[in-house]
Amino acid sequence: MSEAVGPGNVPEGVRLFEERYGAAGPEATRLLPGADEVTRALFERGVRLAIASNKPGVFSRQLLAHLGIGARFGAIHGPDDGFPPKPAPHMVFMALALLGVKASDALYVGDMPLDVLTGRAAGLPVAVVATGSSSREELEASGPDALLASLPDLMHLFP
Repeated sequence: MSEAVGPGNVPEGVRLFEERYGAAGPEATRLLPGADEVTRALFERGVRLAIASNKPGVFSRQLLAHLGIGARFGAIHGPDDGFPPKPAPHMVFMALALLGVKASDALYVGDMPLDVLTGRAAGLPVAVVATGSSSREELEASGPDALLASLPDLMHLFP
């Protein structure tokens, strides 16, 4: 008989997740449609890019490197890098500092209402893309500055 799921099993569950995700995550992860083209175009235009994720930073860096786009990002942070999880803005503040970008010159892009909260907490305008786990209605209700149907639509915000 298996053990009951409960708070006492959390450390072991986290250990197993980290062990297995590190091996299986890269092979099971695909870029969103348009992500390669959009990040390449922005990077080539000199737009400084960063990632602030509630996924452990070690996994985000591993995934982006595996997908061939990691070098386009000047900062990639997660809670395991010593930051509180989003919606706390600490990862965003560190990314802005590392990239040498003022908040007034930045745009926070995400795909969940949590991202709107994070961007607002950091004092940034926020664009959300309706491609994640949240519905278009949930994203609209969260009050972003821009609601995009797809990631390539982001290019319209960078004339």
